[in-house]
Amino acid sequence: SLAKVGMGGLIAATAAVGAAIIGNIGGAIKRIDTLVAFPRVLQSLGASSDAAKKSTDKLSKSLQGLPTSLSDGAAGVQQLVTSGLSAEKATDAFLAVNNALLVSGQGTAQVQAAFMQLNQALSRGSIQGQEWNTIASSMPTVLQALGKETGKSKEELRKMFRENPQKLLDNIIKLNKQGGGGLASLDKQARQATGGIGTSFANMNNSIQRGMQGIVEAIGGGDLTKGQEKISGAITE
Repeated sequence: SLAKVGMGGLIAATAAVGAAIIGNIGGAIKRIDTLVAFPRVLQSLGASSDAAKKSTDKLSKSLQGLPTSLSDGAAGVQQLVTSGLSAEKATDAFLAVNNALLVSGQGTAQVQAAFMQLNQALSRGSIQGQEWNTIASSMPTVLQALGKETGKSKEELRKMFRENPQKLLDNIIKLNKQGGGGLASLDKQARQATGGIGTSFANMNNSIQRGMQGIVEAIGGGDLTKGQEKISGAITE
């Protein structure tokens, strides 16, 4: 009967939700640990407590609705800070480059490769041949927009940014916030470009993990660190 069919569907849906929650426990724990530890890491690298908190809050908020996990974002920002950027600049840079790569349809492996090359260039203060090739091939949409903005060819852009990788970052950050060269802001485009089924599941998982984070915060009376400590203490007793 229709009632049985409806009940069967409800049971199946409930089971699927339960499985999704269970499957995201590890990710939620990682997210909570990241939110608690990341500000401390930034402070150990020289950031003030206020700058570290602002960076963490901005990263968490800005990655909502995107397939990029908070732990990946924190790792990216940390690498940029060790390359010489301030916590604020590193956060803006990570979000901008991440969106640039998402707009260009890059997967996790390509994103990691591009960040590795970019970090090497920032640490050295110059972009070498293979680094430029990796960065350029990973974000062709951005280079096209920069070419239109500056009236320069791809080769001219390479020469312009070769001895100043931070200038490249500044331009990508500007595109992320304001758009340009025929593009809407990268932030807006990234959210539009990541609407596939696979991305939707990644976003769903991130949402479940944020929900679990809210539960831990509630246990700590609105304080995530205290909630984490209470749960850890209860488990080890």
